[in-house]
Amino acid sequence: MTPFERIQRNKGMQAFAFEHEKPATPTAPFPRNVSGLTVLVLAITPLMYKAMLAPTAENIVGYGGLTACFGLALWSMAAGLKAEAIYDAAPVARAPARPRKMVGAGLMGLGAAGLTWFQGGDIWQAASVMVVTTLLCAVAFGRDPGRHKGFETVQARQSHKIDDLTARTGLLMERVREAAAIHGDRDVMPRVRAFDDAVDALLSAAMHDPARVGALRKFFGVYLESAAEASERFAAVYSGTGDPQAKQKHLDLLEKLTDAFGAKAHDYAAAGQIKLDVEHEVLTTALSQELRRAT
Repeated sequence: MTPFERIQRNKGMQAFAFEHEKPATPTAPFPRNVSGLTVLVLAITPLMYKAMLAPTAENIVGYGGLTACFGLALWSMAAGLKAEAIYDAAPVARAPARPRKMVGAGLMGLGAAGLTWFQGGDIWQAASVMVVTTLLCAVAFGRDPGRHKGFETVQARQSHKIDDLTARTGLLMERVREAAAIHGDRDVMPRVRAFDDAVDALLSAAMHDPARVGALRKFFGVYLESAAEASERFAAVYSGTGDPQAKQKHLDLLEKLTDAFGAKAHDYAAAGQIKLDVEHEVLTTALSQELRRAT
């Protein structure tokens, strides 16, 4: 094996390894504000000790209930922070189904209000403490993500497709027009304008029914790009030679392209109308059956 063949073999093996290399499994990021949860855990720990120091039924039920309320609030906020960290790390993610952090903040405020009431405070003091504690927790730990991230609606995807198609078609037709302007032949220019009108008609039909725009990939891709290349090649040849045979071939090509794009625009619009008529007929039939059943 020659050194050149050995190098080629090593490159091929390296490319194969890169193609089949398994990506590392992403790990869940560490939630933020965990230190704040630790402080809250340490703050409510004395409640259980106070119940144990004076183990009356009232203390056990009261402080035990408060501890359970605070514990549930801490668990909810910790789960919300973890869900938020995963949401922030992923490029495409759905919003959490439940507002865990907000629920945790509300439970924390409720527990603080119960503690105030249990220590001899009146109803207004308990309500004030509940509101302030809930707001402080909400501000400290933030809101839960409320929107999906990275998802596009069907309408948005179709709109992007139409925008890309319009931009690409405009660039290709600009090449056709510029190539025709190089020689400025009186016979070629009207054919180019007619072809431009046919392309605009097909593009307009696609805009009115963007759901089926994938069926036009061949026309706006292969055919239109080939037309632009053929126009540029003809301009380079005809400007130097003035060959009438090449001119006639190019005129025939433009005529066939115009007819093909015009026929496709008509068929595309007709197919959309047929689909609409079928949907109307199906819906009308279903409604008629429902009315007969009702009577």
